[in-house]
Amino acid sequence: MENYTFLKKGFFESINKFEEKLNQKVREGWKVINFTNDRHSLIVLLERIK
Repeated sequence: MENYTFLKKGFFESINKFEEKLNQKVREGWKVINFTNDRHSLIVLLERIK
């Protein structure tokens, strides 16, 4: 079964803090499927297969 979630960088969040959050998700077993930007923020689509 696949689970999907979005990880969004906040407007005032530093890129380093966002990278830390993304790396934590990867360590938890999430895999980056796609990413895009929405003006001033990054949005990452993550997938985890259970």
